[in-house]
Amino acid sequence: MASMRIGHFRRPRRLRDDDVIIEFIDMGRFIRVSAIDQATGIEVSMVGDPKAGKDTLSRLAARKLRYVLRNHALKKPKKHNRKKRVL
Repeated sequence: MASMRIGHFRRPRRLRDDDVIIEFIDMGRFIRVSAIDQATGIEVSMVGDPKAGKDTLSRLAARKLRYVLRNHALKKPKKHNRKKRVL
């Protein structure tokens, strides 16, 4: 079950390790880490200390991606105002 509608809200799907692409870019004194959800294409980025290790940084980037996906899924859909304005 990818996503289930509950009223106006959708329950976020569970994120597995093989659903996420992790990218590391060494910027000298810090590392830029990007996590991309393959299903939606949503990407998050963060920077971290290279001394923290790639396992820790990838875990933190995946946690941030889960946070963004959860908040994105819980947003109410916008209703468009179809009324025309008369000037």
